Amino acid sequence: MLNLLNHRLLFACLLALSSACASAQTSTEEKKPEAASTAPALYNSYQGNWDSRSLGYSGELLLNATITTPGNALAWGTYFQNERNTALSLNNGSLSANDKERLQTIADDMDEAVPGSFESDMAEYYLEFPKQESFVALDRAESKDAARTELCGPKLSQAAMADNAQGMTTWSIALKDRGGLAPPLLDVAADVLASVDLDAVVLANGEMDTYPLWVEQHALELRTDVLVVHQAGLIDDGYRSLVWKKARAEGAVPAAEPVGFVKALAAHSPRPVYLAPSCDRALLNSLRKDLYLTGLAMRYSTARLDNLPKLKAVWPTLRKNTQAGPLSRNYLLPVITLRDHYLAIGDEKNYSLLDAELLQLAKSTGTTNRLYELGILKH
Repeated sequence: MLNLLNHRLLFACLLALSSACASAQTSTEEKKPEAASTAPALYNSYQGNWDSRSLGYSGELLLNATITTPGNALAWGTYFQNERNTALSLNNGSLSANDKERLQTIADDMDEAVPGSFESDMAEYYLEFPKQESFVALDRAESKDAARTELCGPKLSQAAMADNAQGMTTWSIALKDRGGLAPPLLDVAADVLASVDLDAVVLANGEMDTYPLWVEQHALELRTDVLVVHQAGLIDDGYRSLVWKKARAEGAVPAAEPVGFVKALAAHSPRPVYLAPSCDRALLNSLRKDLYLTGLAMRYSTARLDNLPKLKAVWPTLRKNTQAGPLSRNYLLPVITLRDHYLAIGDEKNYSLLDAELLQLAKSTGTTNRLYELGILKH
């Protein structure tokens, strides 16, 4: 039996190295995007826009574009989205009150410069999500240009929160085929699904990990037995009630507070409850004594579980794509856990194999120095 409380150093590693869905990753090569006037697409983290240097550089370009060409709606929309991605990267996938205030100011300026634009509607969607007002704004944007790829992810969220099965299929396919979804994220999603039991409920944090999970299910028709929950949407009463119903949970639907909701869901639903490692750090930290690593997911259980057989069986089958930005760092926790298990039982052969694999993963994810600092890698 191996839960995260028993391996506090490893859990600290998870919190220090893995990032929530929209976190940025610093690249060794600074990528300088084109100016907004020539590259107007509203790139999101799930489209591969997770390089922190690129985000910072493009922010300067885009701000200049809104000043020099104030009527350029594409520049305004890209600037808003870039600043949102940057804020998410600095806050582990969440927006602080100050972030929201600043984004609201940009949206207000956009309304004055390009009133009634597609980009202005999309900004309102992101500011209001998951309130119903967000989807009203999203529908307005769609009515102006239904072919825009920026709609694919948000429309998928709308379908999920409305329990629209046909919409889930339509927009999952659209996101995969024309929505710019970064292919490595599908490998990570497949590994999360491979790590959970039949009929599981999986909480994922946001766009970068939730969308690929839905695409796996509704476009590729894989692991449709799993209920994938968009954690950020749970503050909406309707979506929370829908999740409660789909989980076949009994009793009153609990409040939106995430820790209490997870505990109540596990207590009142017959379905096993898992958390993706990209979930909010505060949530993972609050539940750590009852989290059991099963691969690229963590089972929540108040009863002690022997998760090592599952972890040992799943790990060799995972795709372990190291090109998935910050989500690739989530592979570090299971490999460290297994390596240290083999060390503890004196299995030198498997320890050496896992240690070599850890070194390669650390190199590929740019975390080698940090793992040495934490004492997880030894000189």
